[in-house]
Amino acid sequence: MSFDSPQYRVDLLLDEVMWPDQPLGRDVAGSKTTVAKMTRKDMLRYLGHQYVANNAVVSVAGDITHKEIVAGLEKGFRHRKKDARQEWFPVDCPQKQPRLRIEERDTEQAHLCLAVPGLSLHDPDRFTLDLLSAMLGEGMSSRLFLEIREKKGLAYAISSCVDHFLDTGALTIYAGVDPKQVPATVAAILAELNRIKDGIPADELKKTKEYCKGRMLLRMEDTRSVSSWLGGQEFLLGHILTIEQVISKIEAIEDRDLMRVARQLFVNNMLNLAIVGPVEEKGLAGLLHL
Repeated sequence: MSFDSPQYRVDLLLDEVMWPDQPLGRDVAGSKTTVAKMTRKDMLRYLGHQYVANNAVVSVAGDITHKEIVAGLEKGFRHRKKDARQEWFPVDCPQKQPRLRIEERDTEQAHLCLAVPGLSLHDPDRFTLDLLSAMLGEGMSSRLFLEIREKKGLAYAISSCVDHFLDTGALTIYAGVDPKQVPATVAAILAELNRIKDGIPADELKKTKEYCKGRMLLRMEDTRSVSSWLGGQEFLLGHILTIEQVISKIEAIEDRDLMRVARQLFVNNMLNLAIVGPVEEKGLAGLLHL
């Protein structure tokens, strides 16, 4: 995807809206100004602080033994230096009211992202939020897909996803729509966020759990995914949950847990809307209420 494409721009715009004036809200690729100012000395200094032995996790999946891996790492890391790594920047962004940003472009479609701050990697409710996202907009049997695309015909593409960081997160809903349908689409999305607070049928909960478990198990058939599963948890959390443990957590989630998390996160002052396309701001801010 091009850095200048509307889809990329709306993601970046949303980050700026949700986490203004701080690292999490900035483009990871940098800006023309910051990249132009970067020197070889800057890059080597960063490399020397961050890419060191005490800031590395090696995760391996495949037809190889633990003993073989350890022997190779001991040889390869024997002379790797240790250093005081640069710590990450915590989020400092209490949100007190809905936020809206529009980047006007002469495009055929309007690309919109509606999001709320989510839950961190350390929050035990993160599995509940993952399940909520799957129910809302992951797959062709999700609520948003059926209601907004199939029934109302407002959007060709609509989906939701969840991000979990060390101290915050986000639940994001994306839609590509006719610019004239932006107000109706935003209103329909918000209606679905409200509706999910009121109750979840037992058959829908069971179906969503099976979808999440099946997707995870299929993903683990790929050795790269297994390696990422192990390495990501070790690096970010310091411990590793097995597939069986995560499945157990998913199975333990009840409808009241989903409603509790939905009521906690889907509130007026947490709403964030970013749009890229030929759309005017007039009247849109008034739609951001639940």
